[in-house]
Amino acid sequence: MRDTAVSFEEAIPSVAEFEGRIRKTTVTHPWLVMEIEGHVVGYAYASQHRPRAAYRWTAEVTVYIDTHHHRARIGRRLYAELLSRLRRQGFRLAVAGITLPK
Repeated sequence: MRDTAVSFEEAIPSVAEFEGRIRKTTVTHPWLVMEIEGHVVGYAYASQHRPRAAYRWTAEVTVYIDTHHHRARIGRRLYAELLSRLRRQGFRLAVAGITLPK
């Protein structure tokens, strides 16, 4: 989100940068998108938490929900599916950095 700390980004990534992130992430971790009537309303993904071998079964998880769809249980549905997929892949711990919007 622009002008908030929610995404932890200082600059909005380009479409090419975003596509590259998705390609890199989905080699080893899930990336999910929720659509309603053809419109993306949220997405969730997992990524490597830390590079050390001891963290190989730990994933960092992230979810973003369109502000017009907050409180619609979309985040809950995305996280439930994301964690289920991680479990099936053998991951044992999911961590997240959480912030409140302004």
